[in-house]
Amino acid sequence: MSESTDRVQRVGKLIADLAEDPATAGKFASWINSGPNVELTWPEVWTHVATEDLIALSKRADVGLQEVTAQVAHEVPPFVESIAPACIKAFGVPDADVPSAADPYTAQIDALTLAIRSAADGLSLAQTVEGALTEVVENLQSVHRLTVQSLNGTNSSTGLASLQAEASQCLFEINRIAAQTDFNGLQVFSQELDQVVRVGADEGETLTIHLQKVDSEALGLDSIDLTLKDHPDPGPLQLISTALDRVVSFRGEMGAAQNQLDSIIVNLDNTITNLSAARARLQAKAFEAADPGAPSAADQYTAQIDALTLASGNAANGVALTQAAEDALKQVVEHLQRMYTVTAQGVNGTNSRTILSLLQADVAQCRAEIDTISAQTDFNGIRILAEESPQVIRVGADESEILTIHLQKTDTVTLGVDTADLTRQDPAGPDLLAPITTAIDSVHNYRGALSAARDRLSGIIANLDNTIAGLSEARASESKTANLTKREILQQTATEALRTPGEGPQGILALLNTL
Repeated sequence: MSESTDRVQRVGKLIADLAEDPATAGKFASWINSGPNVELTWPEVWTHVATEDLIALSKRADVGLQEVTAQVAHEVPPFVESIAPACIKAFGVPDADVPSAADPYTAQIDALTLAIRSAADGLSLAQTVEGALTEVVENLQSVHRLTVQSLNGTNSSTGLASLQAEASQCLFEINRIAAQTDFNGLQVFSQELDQVVRVGADEGETLTIHLQKVDSEALGLDSIDLTLKDHPDPGPLQLISTALDRVVSFRGEMGAAQNQLDSIIVNLDNTITNLSAARARLQAKAFEAADPGAPSAADQYTAQIDALTLASGNAANGVALTQAAEDALKQVVEHLQRMYTVTAQGVNGTNSRTILSLLQADVAQCRAEIDTISAQTDFNGIRILAEESPQVIRVGADESEILTIHLQKTDTVTLGVDTADLTRQDPAGPDLLAPITTAIDSVHNYRGALSAARDRLSGIIANLDNTIAGLSEARASESKTANLTKREILQQTATEALRTPGEGPQGILALLNTL
């Protein structure tokens, strides 16, 4: 860099720094033609001028550091007004319709900047896909575990049905991820799709991200039935292993794509830096101030991030609700088990009337506790065990993306354990233990359904958080690019004015330019 260019850039950088600093940016009204600039204070300038430059200025002007800084602060606003966008042509900037020596660089820089945005979006897409696939793998591993359990010959029909129900929940969650994982409007798992990402200045410079469909049908798992004793070939374990291999391979491809895009972005950044330096040495480009009310390129992500953040909060509430219900049902099961034990003692024909009365009192106490839990268990104003109630939770950016938790009533009447009386038992009468066994099985199944819903919601939250992180990174990339462009506009416009004879800064500000 030549000495003269370095001098010009010193003051140009000061102007850009002051216009970019939130504490002083509002004082530069002339940039948007909304009025005169407000005078700066010396502390505001002090933070943006190198200490050695201030010392040199102080020595040349033979005044103190505070005084010389205050003089610079006084001279900056009128100078900035002199280089407002409306006056740019007065400083010899070429007409926009006339090609300049910098135009070839500008076109390539613009193309590479677009490529960086595209590559950053591709990177965020790959990260979102990989995060969702992690949740798919966890659900597949759960199905694998359940399948291994089901192949144990000691399982009863009821046990196999319970294992199948839990496996179905895992497969439902895989289908939900496949249907609802969204990146900026793209359903990433809805179909086999090649997403072409532009990663260079030329149209042919692209990288292709191969997206795959990963629902239970595409993975070959939609027909798995763990209740069967004899499974057709290929068996369920082989099908699940094949599906796991496919998803793990897919996730590996996303990791490789991320590494490629990271490297591409670094290389593009370096290229743009070098091209920008070359363009700056040729000629400063005339820019028009952007409309401050216009939406930024990052705004396209904000609405989806907000919606997904709300959905994540909804899902978190669902997790808390299911946890509260499970905790209460654990107590219900304990009272039912106590009731079963006491009833088993009561049906023994050797008990006296006194013993039977004591046992019946114990049973009545268990019933009272169950009814109290059912009536009073509360979550955010909802009596979650007091009535049949579907709780619909929005778990995505769209209103149609929902998960329903089916709450059930669990009092003794609903469970069918409210009438047995040990003091009046009839040897030829109904089995007093069977209703309690049925009630325990019912509550266990209910707890299993709630546990599966909680696991699904936890997976949903993790997937939403991954998607939000990917979108946030893409938005940050857009914001960073916009901020760099804004700074370039300010600094290059100031630099052009500084190069123009007769229109440059005067006084102390002019001395700063000669250091």
